[in-house]
Amino acid sequence: MTELRIECKLDFKRYVKLLYYLIYQKFTTVLITVIGLSMLVSSSMYFMGAFNYFDQPPYAQILLGLIFSFVIPASVYKQAKRNFNSIARLSEFITYLFTPEMIYINGESFKTEMTWDKFYKIKELKNWILIYTNKNNAHVIPKDSFSESQLIRFREIAGNLKTVKVQIKK
Repeated sequence: MTELRIECKLDFKRYVKLLYYLIYQKFTTVLITVIGLSMLVSSSMYFMGAFNYFDQPPYAQILLGLIFSFVIPASVYKQAKRNFNSIARLSEFITYLFTPEMIYINGESFKTEMTWDKFYKIKELKNWILIYTNKNNAHVIPKDSFSESQLIRFREIAGNLKTVKVQIKK
């Protein structure tokens, strides 16, 4: 079998989970969140009288703690909602046809065919296959759209590519 056909449809809930996963893979995002949460905890302890190592009430620390802890997840959610509602292609039923030479992508409102050398990177996550067109944009395919044999075949096709960064399971 030289070609592989996958069909999928992305829903908002899965899309936002993917974006949270991708943003919290970054060390700086995790560090900022931990700092924010620690600021909130220490400030709360001050107000509960547990300890007084602040000269004045820690209003600034509470504000920064709230910003560091909740702005990132809220902005990721807001951006995901904006993208999902404004980019119709994200919610379309899409058929992918993979061959060793090309990838064919057919959505409800678009049709694309490209050689593999036009892609930036292919990355396999626990629940996703990401096929990046550039550093910031990717075609996202839920792994549960693949049967076990299809996933093996996809890994073979991707593993043989010489012009694309490939991060898949062997």
